[in-house]
Amino acid sequence: MKRLIVIYFSHQGEEYNKDHFEVLKEGFTAHLAKEISSLLKSHIFEIKMVHPYPVSYKECLALGQEDLQKNSPVELEKTKLDLKAFDGIILGYPIWFGSFPQPVKVFLNEHKDEVKDIYPFITSGGGTPAHSLDDLASSCPKAQIHPALSLVGSSLDKDDEQIKNWLTKNNLIN
Repeated sequence: MKRLIVIYFSHQGEEYNKDHFEVLKEGFTAHLAKEISSLLKSHIFEIKMVHPYPVSYKECLALGQEDLQKNSPVELEKTKLDLKAFDGIILGYPIWFGSFPQPVKVFLNEHKDEVKDIYPFITSGGGTPAHSLDDLASSCPKAQIHPALSLVGSSLDKDDEQIKNWLTKNNLIN
């Protein structure tokens, strides 16, 4: 049995949910990460920023876009996470401007030599993984990138079967 850890970054605050904005107690990616971790009975780790993005959806996206464009070295909370103890990571992130948010990029840069296998799961407002999977392969050239799960955040409550199918397809559950 593979030793896996679910690692994710999620914006907590205002999100576009179906047809309106609302402040959610947890982001869509966090919700999905907890569900996957529960199904796998795996460890879970949240990528956290020292100075989190604003609660406001529009302010968060504006700052997130600026960080990506300027390749800003956002500061993450310190951790003693040893990824060498795991056979692979199940990596969750929202799609921001066609790729993963800057905190994910910084995390991967810090741990790229420790990662063996990556099973990405992606949330979006309705888009596709875009070039995030290519960016993932570039960020962790030694890791094998497995088929991704891509879900629309506002429909997560209806996607249990899709999640289980993805885990089965990747031989993570029977």
